Amino acid sequence: MAAKKLDDSKVSSSSKQSFSNLVEQKVLSLRRNVISERAEKIAEVVYRSVKVILEKVRELEPRFTVSEILKVGSYFEGTKINEILVDEFDFLVVIKELSQPGAIHINKEPDVSFKGALHSEPGLVQIKLQDDDLKMKWGKYVVDDFLECFQQASLDY
Repeated sequence: MAAKKLDDSKVSSSSKQSFSNLVEQKVLSLRRNVISERAEKIAEVVYRSVKVILEKVRELEPRFTVSEILKVGSYFEGTKINEILVDEFDFLVVIKELSQPGAIHINKEPDVSFKGALHSEPGLVQIKLQDDDLKMKWGKYVVDDFLECFQQASLDY
């Protein structure tokens, strides 16, 4: 049986447009699937890298022993607006000692001193140590029972 040649003149422009849209949607779907699979692999590598880094931090500074790494943020929650661009992965790290019941009190409305003036910062919290042993152990990071910003503290090697 001989194949019939499709006569373009008999196909309506709306049919051509529908077919074109169908092909475009399929291509975009396939592209998203490939990107999604790649993003999942990248996310797993990043997660494993974070675990390795945190283990090295723990070796240098045992106070920073982690009990849990939480995968958070738009990528992990499936709420990323632009799925094509996977460019960041967010994690929360739970510090073991500070996550024990009764270890800390979180002040959700702190007054913060900045350039000599007191003001409140939305989203900022203060962490007050409740446990005397923790106050001693975390001493170099504690002022008036509150943990201070310790990202600027230098490690003694």
